[in-house]
Amino acid sequence: MLPPLFLRSPTLEIDGGILGKGERVVDGFLQGWTRKVGDPIMSKWIVIILCVSMGLNAWLLSQARRGALQPLPQEKPREVEEATIEKAQPVPEINDKVATTTFIITESEDETDEEGGEIRVTRVKKRRTRSASECMQLLTEGRPQELLDEELIALVLQKKIPLYALEKSLKDLERAVKIRRAAVCIFPLSRVNLIMSARESTTTTLETSGLPYKRYDYGRVMGACCENVIGYVPIPVGVAGPLIIDGEELWIPMATTEGCLVASTMRGGKAINAGGGVTTSLFADAMTRGPCVRFPTISRAGAAKRWLDSDEGFKVVKRAFDSTSRFARLQSLQTNMAGNRLFIRFAAFTGDGMGMNMISKGVEHALSVITNESGFGDMEIVSISGNFCTDKKPAAVNWIQGRGKSVCAEAFVPAKTVHTVLKSSVDDMIQLNVEKNLIGSAIAGSIGGFNAHAANLVTAVFLATGQDPAQNVESSNCMTLMDKTYQQGDYSL
Repeated sequence: MLPPLFLRSPTLEIDGGILGKGERVVDGFLQGWTRKVGDPIMSKWIVIILCVSMGLNAWLLSQARRGALQPLPQEKPREVEEATIEKAQPVPEINDKVATTTFIITESEDETDEEGGEIRVTRVKKRRTRSASECMQLLTEGRPQELLDEELIALVLQKKIPLYALEKSLKDLERAVKIRRAAVCIFPLSRVNLIMSARESTTTTLETSGLPYKRYDYGRVMGACCENVIGYVPIPVGVAGPLIIDGEELWIPMATTEGCLVASTMRGGKAINAGGGVTTSLFADAMTRGPCVRFPTISRAGAAKRWLDSDEGFKVVKRAFDSTSRFARLQSLQTNMAGNRLFIRFAAFTGDGMGMNMISKGVEHALSVITNESGFGDMEIVSISGNFCTDKKPAAVNWIQGRGKSVCAEAFVPAKTVHTVLKSSVDDMIQLNVEKNLIGSAIAGSIGGFNAHAANLVTAVFLATGQDPAQNVESSNCMTLMDKTYQQGDYSL
């Protein structure tokens, strides 16, 4: 309820003046507040509230001052080889020969303060990259190792250092991979942005990807099995076994990312071992190469075919082929004509190695002897490999005649093991094999694929042992056969 003052009249005269409505409200509020504060009970509550407020403010101020003195917790940065760039403002000085850039770089690291706690210390440094002429001078003098990473990347982008020659130039294989990773992700938009882009590339793109490159022995790669390396792919390697093969227990290494492949191989190996293991028979061993040659007419191509198919021709070619290697030995020749083109399938023993390089070398020399010493000077070599091999491609010739080592493997699986381990029966397994692996593959027009999934195991073993996984195409040509036999008082598969 408003005080009676505001009910009398819209105006009030004080000291000869007239108060307006707003002024009367303020004056009435102050008079009412004064009367209430003068009340003995109300005044005591006001004092108590003021004291509590002052105490709370003092405590909050104390806590705020204590927190300001302590360092804020910092997330530990991930390990990097160089300083992390927080700000980089290039100041280019451009002319026809010189491009200079200054970078402002902040380096942060953890240190220990006087009280033994860890604090984050940040230092600001300025680093000037060399001009283009200075970089070229170091490169010409054979001192590219002294260049900064961004300078090396810029030289690569300007094609002053070939991308494939980084290892040879730097003599630091891991650093060469790092520079290549950065260079392949940059487009040199302009001379101004070149050095800046190079600097940023060392901490972005591939550097933030999941492709690792550190702590790897690139010395075993360079000049051997890969070029323009930017990293490596780790593949888990498991083992299946031990599997009894020809009376010997062997662990089978398998590199794969296919879940349950090793586990299912283990289960199959357990069933096979229960029957005494695997017995194998190697019945063919010949790697092949099938060059294509061309003659002016089909009569000349026919003459060459007849000569190569003869004993005399084979002896000449074998002598030339075998002279190129201590291991490679020519075993057979097979020829086929297509117009004036002649395809020759060389089959040779290559020892313990796959031998594609040695057999290609022998084929090249044999063709040279045919051309220069055997009366076929008009023969033109089209290709050392004319796909009559056939290498890494599905082909009936490989399925019929084999390529490399051809092996038969036999195993007896007791009926009890089929039931307890494979969770099936002998009759059901045989029926499934006929309807799926044999009839189903025939319906599909399969070439060498009359099996469940031999390619899975072959590829995993190839990857684990460093073989060419593309050879899986012909290496997994396989037919699975099952029979019911009576052995040792019980039926087996």
